[in-house]
Amino acid sequence: MKLFLLLLISIFSLSLAEIPVYECDSLTATLCFFKNVKLTPNRFHFQLRAAGGNNPESIAFVEFESSVIPVVYDNICTAFPKTTNLQLGESKIREITEDAFHACQNLKTLRLHKNKIKTLHPNTFQGLANLEFLNLAYNKITKIPDLNFFAGMPKLNSLLLQWNNLTEFPAELLQHNPEIFRLSINSNDLFELNVKKLLEYLPKLTYFHWFDNQVSCSKALEGIGHLEARGLTEVGCEAEIPIFKGDSSTPRSCFYEEVKLTRKNYEWLPSCGKISKPIDYVEFEDSVIPVVYDNICTAFPHTTSLQLGKSGVREIFENAFVPCPNLKTLRLHANKIKELHPDTFKGLQKLEFLNLAENHLTQIPDVNFFAGMPKLQYLFLEWNDLKEFPAELLKQNPEIYQLGLYSNDLLELNVKKLVEYLPKLKFFNWFDNDIACSHALEDMKFLATKEIFEWDCSSDLCDNSKSTNYETEKILGNFTCIPDATWQELKDRDLPAYRCDDSITVWCTFQNIRLNSTNYRWKPKANKTEIEYVEFESSLIPVVYSNICRAFPKMKNLQLGESGVQEVTEDAFYACANLETLRLHSNKIKVLHPTTFQGVPKMAFLNLGSNLLTEFPDLSFFAGMPKLQKLFLEWNNLKSFPAELLKYNPKMYQLALYSNNLSELDVEKLVKYLPNLKYFNWIDNEIFCSQALEGMTYLSSLGIVQWDCEEMCENPKKRDYVTDKVLGNFTCVPDKINANSFWKD
Repeated sequence: MKLFLLLLISIFSLSLAEIPVYECDSLTATLCFFKNVKLTPNRFHFQLRAAGGNNPESIAFVEFESSVIPVVYDNICTAFPKTTNLQLGESKIREITEDAFHACQNLKTLRLHKNKIKTLHPNTFQGLANLEFLNLAYNKITKIPDLNFFAGMPKLNSLLLQWNNLTEFPAELLQHNPEIFRLSINSNDLFELNVKKLLEYLPKLTYFHWFDNQVSCSKALEGIGHLEARGLTEVGCEAEIPIFKGDSSTPRSCFYEEVKLTRKNYEWLPSCGKISKPIDYVEFEDSVIPVVYDNICTAFPHTTSLQLGKSGVREIFENAFVPCPNLKTLRLHANKIKELHPDTFKGLQKLEFLNLAENHLTQIPDVNFFAGMPKLQYLFLEWNDLKEFPAELLKQNPEIYQLGLYSNDLLELNVKKLVEYLPKLKFFNWFDNDIACSHALEDMKFLATKEIFEWDCSSDLCDNSKSTNYETEKILGNFTCIPDATWQELKDRDLPAYRCDDSITVWCTFQNIRLNSTNYRWKPKANKTEIEYVEFESSLIPVVYSNICRAFPKMKNLQLGESGVQEVTEDAFYACANLETLRLHSNKIKVLHPTTFQGVPKMAFLNLGSNLLTEFPDLSFFAGMPKLQKLFLEWNNLKSFPAELLKYNPKMYQLALYSNNLSELDVEKLVKYLPNLKYFNWIDNEIFCSQALEGMTYLSSLGIVQWDCEEMCENPKKRDYVTDKVLGNFTCVPDKINANSFWKD
């Protein structure tokens, strides 16, 4: 046993003998400087001694120079337990053990900068209750290991972490360090930083550096208002972008001059010096800001008025004004804006004044574009290039009472509907457009009855008009309008033109016209003027409107069957006063306007068969065709057909209603209104057999031919009733069974 103890003592003595001992150079009894301490990661242990027999407990300042200390462990603090200042910067440190500073409870200043530290133990600095200054800058730290990492240093007032590789820095890391007044985390790899919360935890923060990170500029700017209120104006974001400082000499306002940017390098940081209250008013003068994005609103989230007129604006980002929920006035006039994103003004619930005048807008991108501004009162869109302005654009803005639309390229405007949506409208300017004079005069009279003031360019409410010089200009008061004939030419000037084959006398055949329901307008062309018959083959014409009749006013016969028609506009046939035959069969028409066929008094033949019609909109629907003789409505989805529909068509002698969904039909009344009826097909509906038999008997007594599908019509729907009963070739529904209960297809 004694031999074993002697062996252990000898080994321990040998071990101590191999550990190098370094003695410091002491200038005073409290200072200790070590130079040229050279160690390795594998042999990092060393001993320290105070010079000249000085008491180690009297040493307050310990510094290492020109040294290599790969591992810092507890030997330093054990040797000098009373030290208050420890300088280990630029010492090639790679690792710090968990207990390295546990014996240094008096430490106030600790410098570990410019080393090679990558990780830290969660308890590395626990117990340093008196530490005030900590420098970990210029290392390779990627992460602070725990949210309570700095919690054991309540007196900490200076923390330097710049030039590391930190990817995150939660504000909660410093929630236990309210004394910090200096913080540097610049030149890291931070992607985000909650500046607002950081300032809440650090009420004494005076010096704050966080530039040169990977924080997006928009995120960086979220805290700028709070920083400026504390006199902290330094901002860092991912790009090296210029900072422009505004003039805040006027209370709650910020004025910028000569902010000069380019479309390529459009990013910049707004600053307004030290401010005591939130900014309400922001204005730019003599500036070029090609792209407006969210930096302004992020910097000044409380602003209620933003002046960006005459600022060379070309583009506005989708989210530019999202951080400005309090905005009431927005001026964007006299810029170069050509288009707007549908959500450009989304979230501006409080906006009352919007000026987009004197730009290059050709259209408003969405019918709900202004819907997010329910409090809007003033809207200025004059001096743009708007070609259309549907009244529905302002359906959600009932507070508007001043609207400027003058000096655009509007061809038409539904003034009555606009006034319907804007009950408070008082001032309305719409002159100097391409409005037809007949329309203008009618709408001016209407506005006069509503006491809506139509100001003109002779008043003080608008600037110079475009002075569009039409050769045959006509003035209604001070309202510049376009003669109706010229207006129609303007309306069609940019439309695609299709020329028909008119090689046959008075005949015009169009082939392979392919349109869609959005871009449905087109110009019909022919070499001859005396066209009477117009036919379409292999064509897709989703919307039928007035262009065909205007192009061929002498037309007598129009063939639009099997043309993919989905809609027929109200005025489609107004200019077809000579039309006698109209075929619209085998299309996809679901509804018709009440006055679609008004103005065609010579119509004798109308085929609407094989569509999707469920009803007729008015009992007077066919009243405008007193000469109508043949009417085909088979193969639709008609559920009812009141006899009164044909009350004004006494010349009719052929009527087809087969293959619909009619459950009843007043045959006697129908015949009463149609004394010349000779051919009538009403098979293949949902009519009960008893009614069918009665009607057939009555019609036979009058000599009216009830033709069937073997003779005068094409394929029926062939509905198969389980208990079907045939009266001749008339398919009916057994009286005792509800038709809906045994429908097979």
